Amino acid sequence: MKIITAANSLKPYPHLVEINKKCAAEFGYEVIVYNLGGLGYGVDFPETDETFVNNGYYYEFKETSQFSQEEKIWRSKLLCKPKIMQHAFENNPGEDLLWLDAEARICDDLGLDWDFDIAVAVRPPRCCDSESPLKDKMEGKHNAGVIFFKHNDKVKDFIDRWVAKTYEVMNDQLALNTLLEEEKAGTNMTIRCLPVIYNSKEGDRPPVKIFHGRMIN
Repeated sequence: MKIITAANSLKPYPHLVEINKKCAAEFGYEVIVYNLGGLGYGVDFPETDETFVNNGYYYEFKETSQFSQEEKIWRSKLLCKPKIMQHAFENNPGEDLLWLDAEARICDDLGLDWDFDIAVAVRPPRCCDSESPLKDKMEGKHNAGVIFFKHNDKVKDFIDRWVAKTYEVMNDQLALNTLLEEEKAGTNMTIRCLPVIYNSKEGDRPPVKIFHGRMIN
């Protein structure tokens, strides 16, 4: 298994990626970094949207669109995550992959037996406790920052559909959750929902497997 992550030169992402790589190496995992611009190393995959480059992952849409003002707040301008996974899938034949957001880190041996096509991390309960129903809808049950992909044709097709759906709804996590719900209703793929120890916001010590936050040490 290889880990895929991405960042640009916007602080604190370069430092977070270095932590990501160091922690993964402690448990024997290789990290492939996609350079979204100015990072100085990695697989060049420039994200040229000026707002993302200057402000990071989320911002409030200013332009007129079919979306309500509240909806615009939860639209992501970084839409390239599925495309990165599409590229990684094509360029790492036969290799199972794990997408990790730059601020996530491995804290323990992952201990998975890969009896699935896709495994996704459940969002911690406190992250799902929102006063905004729209926010909950946009962010869904599963986090797009920790996703395991088994290398097979079914998953390749899923990633291709994820790319298309992301540009349709303008948010990679909403697109992911929409497609996962469709797959769960069918029998084509095996989807596994991982417990919150694979997406912890509370700490970075075992039994936590993956810490997902910007705690810097």
